[in-house]
Amino acid sequence: MISLTDERQARQRRMLQQAVAGDPRAQRHLIDAQAPAIYALLDRMLRPRGLSAQVDDVAQDTFVAVFAQLARFDIDGSAKLSTWILTIASRRAIDAMRRAERRSRRRWFAPKPRALAAPDSSTLGRQLAALIGELPPDQHAVFVLRACHEFTDAEIAAALAIPIGTVKSRLSRARARLKTALAEEPLHG
Repeated sequence: MISLTDERQARQRRMLQQAVAGDPRAQRHLIDAQAPAIYALLDRMLRPRGLSAQVDDVAQDTFVAVFAQLARFDIDGSAKLSTWILTIASRRAIDAMRRAERRSRRRWFAPKPRALAAPDSSTLGRQLAALIGELPPDQHAVFVLRACHEFTDAEIAAALAIPIGTVKSRLSRARARLKTALAEEPLHG
């Protein structure tokens, strides 16, 4: 008897093979299946830094990288396709944040961008997003992958190509920084 998991893996394998071969329908299916998670991750990483206008560009860059590297993805390996793709998206978002920081340093006279919250966000949500957005890019990435996407330490380490110990220390520093910021400026809902 073939299990549903085996059947799903066989379908995913065929879809990936077709996407690698350049089948536009398979590629569209892959984009449609993965886009919501990618946009959610990128929005959580870029919006608090005032970079929400870059979400679409970084998502597009992510998919270009995914299709360029798709033939190397090991469907029988330990990584899930979605985790592998979010890894690529995370790295692209960190690159975008670093580029923005370098531009900001060059324009010393420009004010630091404030976080832009979604129009329907609560005041409390906007305040928290702003505090998270002020984390350094490396801490921000680790925090968002853990808090919003529920990645494990090992998954974060693989996604960001850093040791697990570094994941733990960055997460600890991010939490300490947020705790200090909350003590200095309590949230108001």
